[in-house]
Amino acid sequence: DLAAAAALRMRSGTWAVETHTMSVDGHANLAALVPDVTLAPARRVVEELRVVKDEDEIGHLRTACAISTEALDGLLAGPLVGRTEREVARDLENRMLDLGAEAIAFETILASGENSAIPHHSPSDRVLGHGELMKADFGARVAGYHADCTRTVVLGQADDWQREIYTAVQESQAAGLDQLRDGAPVSASDEAARDSLDAAGWLHAFTTGLGHGVGLEIHEDPFIAARNTGKLVSRTVLTMEPGIYVPGRGGVRIEDTVLVTTGAPEVLTTMTKDLMEIG
Repeated sequence: DLAAAAALRMRSGTWAVETHTMSVDGHANLAALVPDVTLAPARRVVEELRVVKDEDEIGHLRTACAISTEALDGLLAGPLVGRTEREVARDLENRMLDLGAEAIAFETILASGENSAIPHHSPSDRVLGHGELMKADFGARVAGYHADCTRTVVLGQADDWQREIYTAVQESQAAGLDQLRDGAPVSASDEAARDSLDAAGWLHAFTTGLGHGVGLEIHEDPFIAARNTGKLVSRTVLTMEPGIYVPGRGGVRIEDTVLVTTGAPEVLTTMTKDLMEIG
């Protein structure tokens, strides 16, 4: 097993161990195999090294994001009303695979009508109806690197309440994105996005995290939150995903995968964020 393989390389001295991911039993087994070795917690050293991406990594992320948005563009061109959430989700995933993804980045969230108010809804046999919100949270994986994108559309002509919450989310995301710059506090984008939702009167309906790093894992450092005391570094890739969720009615989320630069951030999921009325 992995512990035995590691023990073959460890003779003496101090070795760093990722105790935040290793089980208690795994640590005990390894310690028993190498009694002359001191096992020290590695904290999150590896995760910290992965925050800044090199050019090859950024290239893989660009490709994954391009495949993702092209797949959604194709999906939105076809009929949607009358199909089930599960059917539409599988269609979107198959399109990503056909365009060259090695796999999907995570299980697709495809939510319609009142289900769109559930932040992490699993696609069901609910049939998409005219006039409803449809939220798709999805991504392609390329060479191990994950894209993460969400778009919300209206299946028909939008009602006033749908336009109101969509505009509030769109403005919140723009405010948060503007703070994703090299050297800026990680918490600044959280504050800006939440202040925007608060001014629009919808902060109470935002119930999820605002964003997270993305790369070899779909959720990795840094995580955007008020309690994060760190600063952003150029070539970090992370998401910006504010939302409004109104139970029993519907919800809107807009999410992009974003590259931090020394200037304005580069949005890698280059698909319109204007309200789309489909059909």
